[in-house]
This record gives sequence, structure tokens and C-alpha cells, in this order.
Amino acid sequence: MHSGPGARSFGAAAEAWDRLATQLADMAAGYGAVCSRLGWTAHDAAPIARGLADYTTWLSATAARARQAALCAKVTAHIHDSTFAATVAPDVIATNRRRHRALAVDNPLGQASVAIAEVDADYEQMWAQDAAAMYAYARASAAVAALSPFSSPPSMTDGGEPRPRCWALTAAPDVVATGSQVLATIPAALGALVSAPLTTLDTALSVATAPLSKLSSLSAPRDFAITHLNSLNKTAAMHHAEATVSRAGPTPTWAARGRAVSVGLLSVPQAWHRG
Repeated sequence: MHSGPGARSFGAAAEAWDRLATQLADMAAGYGAVCSRLGWTAHDAAPIARGLADYTTWLSATAARARQAALCAKVTAHIHDSTFAATVAPDVIATNRRRHRALAVDNPLGQASVAIAEVDADYEQMWAQDAAAMYAYARASAAVAALSPFSSPPSMTDGGEPRPRCWALTAAPDVVATGSQVLATIPAALGALVSAPLTTLDTALSVATAPLSKLSSLSAPRDFAITHLNSLNKTAAMHHAEATVSRAGPTPTWAARGRAVSVGLLSVPQAWHRG
């Protein structure tokens, strides 16, 4: 709580979700306005109109879910601030431990035993206070993290012959579905930490490990494609530069003796004099 980025990261996430929700809502409004002004005259325009209507509905629904995610991030930031205030500051704990060591050193005959017991009691109370704050934080975070899953955009094809699809279009539903699985496992992981205090962190997070691993594997083709595109861009740039130099051709160099033109006390090339 005291060494992490704090509630600022949740605030930044809330702002990002708000911006995305606004953009999606604007897109939905723009699609709806354009579709309402179009005059569908073709005999096969009905499927196109239905596809655009479904896509506009999806944009609006996704914008609403993005707003919900922004609200959850804001609530989480508030929960984090409340938990931060409820926990004992590390410097207070360090002062308690230094006091304990000092009393233990100056206690050859046990005269400081009562003071040491009081310091240890305060230390145990700090542990109890921090544990209660963190368990409450886990419970509240699990409730807030129960977001509605995002759905993939509807298909806008005409149902005819299948067309070649790039990797991004093919993998997009899997990416969205896997991302939804990751979101769905967060409450379970937090709930495991709350219900079983002795559960290790890796065991509690095991429910999210598989979806995260799948999400990472789905992004591998994208990384490869971007790397390949970068190499193609570099190659194309080199070829363009080479072609430009070839069209320009080499610049000729001329040399002659005794053909200079006098300009005052100087001798200059004839081209200078003609210019």
C-alpha cells in the first residue's frame, strides 16, 4: 500500500476508460446519424442496414461498459485511499521495532520487561490493524472488479463466400473473450485471499494464470507481424533511396587548364562568369 503507485494508477485508468467511452459514444451517434440520412435503394440494402444497426448498438453497449469500468476504477481509487489511511505507516512500525531493540539491550536484569511487553502489544495491534484493512480492501476490490464482460463486434458480412481474413480479424474474438476471462478471474483471486489468509499468492492467482498465458500467446502473432512490417518498411525505404540516387545519376566533374576568366585579380571558372 505504501510502496506501490497508489491511487494515481486507478485514476489514470478511469480517465482512459472515460475517454474510450466518450469516443465510442460519439462513434455510435455518428453512425446512427449517417444511417438515418441514407436512402437505401438497392435490392440488397436490408442486410447492410441491419449490419450497421447492429454495429451501432454494439458501440453504444460497449461505451456503457467502458463507463462502468471507469466508475469501477474511480471507486477502487477511493477504496485504496481509505485502506491507505487505515493501515499503519511503515515509519511507525520501524520506530516500534527500534524501541523494542533499545529496550532489549538495556534490560540485563529484566527491569524493562513491562515496557517491552507494551511495545510488543502495540506491534501486534499494528499487525491486526493492517490485516483487517487489507482483508476489507480485498473484499471491496473483489466486489468492484465484477465487471460485465466485453463482447466482440457483430459481423457485418453479407453471408456470401468467405473472404480471406487477416490475423487481427481472426484473433480479435479470442482476444476479447480471453480478456473477459481475465476480468472474470480477478474477483475469484481476491476472494481466495480473503477467505483463506494462509493461501499463498501464487495459489490465489492460479485462476488467472491460464487466461493471462493464453492472452500472451494470442499477442505473439501480432508482435511478429509488427516486426515484419517494420523490416518491410526499412527495406522499402532503402529501395526508394537507391532508386532516387540512380535517377539522379552521378554528378560529372570537369577539369580544364588555361580557360579561366579573370574577375579583377582573381581567376574563376567560365561558368561563374556566365552566371
